[in-house]
Amino acid sequence: MDRLIESLEGRRMMSTTLPTLDVILAVASDGKTQLTVNNAARVKLQQFAPGTVQVTSGGAQTEVFTGDDVNNHGTFLGVDRIVITGTNGDDSVDLNDTDIPASISTGNGLDTIILFSSAPTSVSTSGLAVVNINGGNQNDTIIVAADEDNPGSIMALINAGNGSDIIGVSGPISYTIIGSHGSDTVVIDSSSL
Repeated sequence: MDRLIESLEGRRMMSTTLPTLDVILAVASDGKTQLTVNNAARVKLQQFAPGTVQVTSGGAQTEVFTGDDVNNHGTFLGVDRIVITGTNGDDSVDLNDTDIPASISTGNGLDTIILFSSAPTSVSTSGLAVVNINGGNQNDTIIVAADEDNPGSIMALINAGNGSDIIGVSGPISYTIIGSHGSDTVVIDSSSL
């Protein structure tokens, strides 16, 4: 009995890696100190200690020294604005304790953006921390919350983009929500306004 052995065609193992997280603290052309986080696929950004910002991504932590003042905990000392840019994949961005202008843009993908502020602000001309959030296309979840003890601490412009998005707003926040194509759900916690 003759046995016929046929070889299998070549096989490829598909794999993917997250883009490299890029964290930059630099003075921008307008003279303002800007903390930039690029390729923010899964990132949490918070004031770690006075003068130190902690960026956590996929379990790895990066600490950025921004200044030295023990009296300004939670205010991103030495940073005038924060710019976070995600990827075209499913991003998760968590920005805590901000009281300065910030811009968060996650691009395409099923993104989750959480912004929480527990500190009063004194940065913008209106006395509010201006936060621009752009969820991009697809179904995103965007949550913006502020501590009830700091009324009017955030002014948020939320652009949900295309997709069926869920947007939640809680606390003393001035906000504008822009929806687009898709069935968006907006939940406002008016008990704290």
